Amino acid sequence: MTSASVPQNELERRAAFQQAVLSSAGAGIVSTTTAGVISLFNPEAERMLGYTADEVNGKLSPGAFHVEAEVVARAAEVSQELNQVVTPGFEVFVAKARLGQAETREWTYVRKDGSQFPGLLTVTAIRDEEGGISGFLGVVRDITEQKRAVEERDRFFDLSLDLLCIARTDGYFKRLNPAFTAVLGWSAAELMARPFLDFVHPDDQAATLAEVGKLSTGQPTLQFENRYQCRDGSWRTLSWRAMPQQDGTLYATARDVTEERVAAAALRHSEESLAVMLDSIGDAVLATDPQRKVTQMNPVAEKLTGWTQAEALGRPIDEVFRIINEETRQPAVIPVDDVLATGEIHGLANHTVIISRDGTERAIEDSAAPIRDMTGRIRGVVLVFRDVTDARQVERFEREQRERTARFQTALLAMRDYDGADAQAFFRHANSQIAEVLRVERVSLWLFDEAQAAIECRDLAHRSSGCHESGARLTASDYPGYFAALQRQDAIVASEARTHPATHELTAGYLYLLGITSRLDVPVREGGRLVGVLCCEHTGPARQWTPEECKFAVSAASFVMMEIEHERRRKAETDLREMNLRLEQLVADRTASLAANEHRFRATFDSAAVGIAHVGQDGAFLRFNSQFSKIVGYPPEELASQTFQAITHPDDLAEDLVFAGQLFSGAIDSYTLEKRYLRKDGSAVWVHLRASLVDEDTGGPFGLAVISDITERRQTEAALRASPPNFPV
Repeated sequence: MTSASVPQNELERRAAFQQAVLSSAGAGIVSTTTAGVISLFNPEAERMLGYTADEVNGKLSPGAFHVEAEVVARAAEVSQELNQVVTPGFEVFVAKARLGQAETREWTYVRKDGSQFPGLLTVTAIRDEEGGISGFLGVVRDITEQKRAVEERDRFFDLSLDLLCIARTDGYFKRLNPAFTAVLGWSAAELMARPFLDFVHPDDQAATLAEVGKLSTGQPTLQFENRYQCRDGSWRTLSWRAMPQQDGTLYATARDVTEERVAAAALRHSEESLAVMLDSIGDAVLATDPQRKVTQMNPVAEKLTGWTQAEALGRPIDEVFRIINEETRQPAVIPVDDVLATGEIHGLANHTVIISRDGTERAIEDSAAPIRDMTGRIRGVVLVFRDVTDARQVERFEREQRERTARFQTALLAMRDYDGADAQAFFRHANSQIAEVLRVERVSLWLFDEAQAAIECRDLAHRSSGCHESGARLTASDYPGYFAALQRQDAIVASEARTHPATHELTAGYLYLLGITSRLDVPVREGGRLVGVLCCEHTGPARQWTPEECKFAVSAASFVMMEIEHERRRKAETDLREMNLRLEQLVADRTASLAANEHRFRATFDSAAVGIAHVGQDGAFLRFNSQFSKIVGYPPEELASQTFQAITHPDDLAEDLVFAGQLFSGAIDSYTLEKRYLRKDGSAVWVHLRASLVDEDTGGPFGLAVISDITERRQTEAALRASPPNFPV
């Protein structure tokens, strides 16, 4: 709608409204034409600059109110910012507005009477209905009071006796008040030239860094002390408060508390000396008169009894000081009567609990002593008592902890020292021990099949009945999430087993049917390979597994792993003996059936579960199977060019050479040894070595070496030896 189509009364209303806005605005408003001539000058602008609207409208440009030097300097800045020449004059104020950029900047304004004031000017372009620029609007605010406030703030900053500073989390001071020089002796330039940590006492630097780290996360410092070095080499203790900003700026204040800390240390020493003499008094003090009525209480006694001194004065002691026996819940004897009768000091019985006025109960210890006047007459009784609730809880916790630790250690020792007939007997024994110690209904050991596609229960112990069972089977196809968790986690700690991410799959077909609510499952690994899982299953209300219980289960699983390893080693030794018999038979019959025997030998040699190698007298590997190559960590093509001396750990070589010399000399027929090989990647692998001499008619004698990997067992045994007789729980 154009102005021509607007009714006259509407135009008048709009004009009146615009005039009211301009008149009531809290800032000076100056409107100009595109040529820079003032066309509007509101009353606030008149007040600020001392000109009337009639004096400036259509006659002056805004440059008349500015300092020429500022305009010239700004012209150079704008020219550089816009990469175009802007001459000093009106364009300095509106060049950015022409480009659609509103600009707010501080200027020095000159009034009609020549006086000056600081003003904050915002310039924007006025556009018509077609988008063209029809003029410019400047809004000026007098910031004299704001600058005066800044100056006053700076005066306070400079006059403060406290140390005030602005710093950054990069570790440097940015501004310091004179108090820093007065207290520390360094100049402000010296303090700002180096990281402030350089001035902090070495013993306080770590804590200071930690505090700066907290500030960098937005946490304010409310109370922090450290020591700063003075220029003369002495140290002053400063107490800091700091407030961080989002940009990393830190506003901080410090107070020199060196003398206070020295005095506080002296006071603490005095108080500590006094405390030694007053140890029997404790914390709370309550006094009575000879009639057993309360005459005095300290604040601690008020807190423990729930009575204020004003409320308790004149009341009988047994009304204010209500105590019972913690175990029997019967009223306990208040020793006031005994003290009044005998004049001797009396104490409370053990397990005494005070009942506060609000019903709160706290365990206490106390003593009661007579109050005597100068003549020795008993004028009352003083009860001195302290809250020992926390101490009782700590004692109870430590006692329970000692009992748990003793149970854990006893069970682990029993597993370590168990000398059963076979692995199955050990599993039954271990599962029963674990169930009893952890107070769980079911403990079971499950072993993986070769494809790790299923686990089969080797033994399940029922704590309540003492029965054992085995044979159950779970498959990865039925419970993929659980099997994946076993591969991935060191332990599955499921207080709510039916909803735990790793075990919830077992709910319908296993947990719910057996009433299992909580599980603690520890994977059993051999050489990094998952071979089984030890399951501790709790029935009844869900339980929270403690860290100590989890550590015990892990330790128990290590013994299970050792027994599995022992079982496999025993089988390997049996296989080895059988294989040796077959080899001896093959050697005896090789002349008659060399080709057939060689075929059978190679099948046995290559498929053996242990590493086998033929070693010449010079230590060279004449023949070896793939398991031997895998254990020592060399590819077959590289192992063929090695000797056993080259890949044996230096610390184990001498002993091995002695035995090898005796073997090849005929002094001994065979020997066994636990030694280390150095793998190609530099790691060491522990092996159990059995070596024997084979005498070939054609090629001469060679050593037959049979090895099995025992690295994990040796590591477990080393860990157990490192902390005897306590086992990790």
